[in-house]
Amino acid sequence: LQVAYRETIQNSVEAADTLDRTIGEKRHQVTVKLGVKPWEGEMPVTAPVIEYVESINGLLHPDLREAIENGISSSYLQGPLMGYPVQDVAVTVQAVATNADTSLTMVSACASRCLQKALKNADKQLLEPVMNLEVTVPSNYVGVVLADLAQRRGNINDIQGRLDNQVVIAAVPLAEMMGYSTVLR
Repeated sequence: LQVAYRETIQNSVEAADTLDRTIGEKRHQVTVKLGVKPWEGEMPVTAPVIEYVESINGLLHPDLREAIENGISSSYLQGPLMGYPVQDVAVTVQAVATNADTSLTMVSACASRCLQKALKNADKQLLEPVMNLEVTVPSNYVGVVLADLAQRRGNINDIQGRLDNQVVIAAVPLAEMMGYSTVLR
C-alpha cells in the first residue's frame, strides 16, 4: 500500500530569485518575484493556482507566461518538507524581468527555484489521507477494537448499538490501516 501524502503551507511568504548564466555567447538573465499563500477555496486543489499582479498581467507575452507557469507547476511536484507533491497553495507572480537573450527554459528554471525558495521559507505541513471506518463488533469486543484504533491514531466519532452488536465509527490515517482486517479477525 502506497500512501499519497501531500504538502502545503500555513502562512503567506514572498521570495525572489535571479538566474544569471552565460551559455555560449548569450547571457541569460531573469529575475522572478513570487508570493505564496494558503489556498482559501472550499475544495482542495492539487494543481497550481496562479495569479498575476495587475501591473504585469497584461504586459507578459503568452510564451513568457507559459514558461513561468511551467516552472511553477514543476515545483509543485516536489514539496520542501519531505518531497511529496504540493497542494492548496496559491501563487502570485509579482514581478518578472528578463533580458532580450533569455531563453524560456531559463525563465521556467528561475520561476521553479523561486517557488521552491518561497515554500522552504513558509511554515510547512504534511497532509495525510484519512480513511472513514465503520466496524461492527460484538459488544464484548468493543474495548479491544477501541484500544487498537487508538493505537493506530484513530479518532472515534461515534459508537452505535445495533441489535447485539456495536458499530464503531472512526477516522483513521490510511497508513495505519495496513493489515487491519487481519488484526480485526
